[in-house]
Amino acid sequence: MKETYVLHLSDLHIGKNGKAKGLNTVVGLVLEHYEPGKTIILITGDITEHGQKKQFRLARKILEPLYAKFEVLCVPGNHDYGYLGNHAEKRRFKHFKRFLFGPFENVSYPHIKLFNEHIFIGLNSMKGELGELDSFWADGEIGAKQLKSLDGVLGRIEDLHQPWRKVFVYLHHHPFFFADNDLRRKIFEKLFFELKDGEKLMQICAGRIDALLFGHKHNHISFCETSLCQDWNIPVILSCTQSSDRDTEDVIKEKPAKKSCLRNRELTWERENGEKGLLGHLIIIPDDSDMPLKTKTVVF
Repeated sequence: MKETYVLHLSDLHIGKNGKAKGLNTVVGLVLEHYEPGKTIILITGDITEHGQKKQFRLARKILEPLYAKFEVLCVPGNHDYGYLGNHAEKRRFKHFKRFLFGPFENVSYPHIKLFNEHIFIGLNSMKGELGELDSFWADGEIGAKQLKSLDGVLGRIEDLHQPWRKVFVYLHHHPFFFADNDLRRKIFEKLFFELKDGEKLMQICAGRIDALLFGHKHNHISFCETSLCQDWNIPVILSCTQSSDRDTEDVIKEKPAKKSCLRNRELTWERENGEKGLLGHLIIIPDDSDMPLKTKTVVF
């Protein structure tokens, strides 16, 4: 097995002021510092700001140098389905598939890709949000059918008995609730921002995957040093901020809680002082399968 790099980007929001310029910078840095054939790029949703055809076309134009040399995999976010990410329309997903996968590729989720013998499983966390009432706001839902398919895929992977083969699951919405200390913000996120079936996703993934990656909330956080990873037996859990913008890196904190969707604790975060360009997360799969995954923040 050869060493493999997994570059986790998210929330590009092409169509919003300044994002195209930021993404051009990101593309240039990736081309300069990362090796094709060794690196796979995962983009966890919100490629565009309003899910418009012209925004997807521009995003593809900027990303084209990466598509030409690297394996690039994307999942949709709430902004890719509708205006300001608050009204999901199925027709916009056609633009997502056309420009980010090509007109002739049959795209469905879970989307499974093998790269350097490792398995990457993309999920559409907007699939269950296309009903007449469900389509509003920025929350997400994977849906029972997609979760059942994921469970079956992970079961078949387990049957192969190949522990050296790493398994990554990536999606847009964060599958558990983590908020700052402002009560109003907590209530807002619970009502309008969460992944409705996130707990079910975590139960399916527990002890069966090596890394879980997502975006959505624009917090750049590694949960790897928390007991959350131990509870769910997932070595790497990462939240990625806007890869096309400057932001602050967040430091996760733990404190006991009587009731929490994170089982027996509540996770809060604190912002580090000073903004910097956060390109995303880098996960390194060592060539020695007995070695753990390595993670680091990539800045620009």
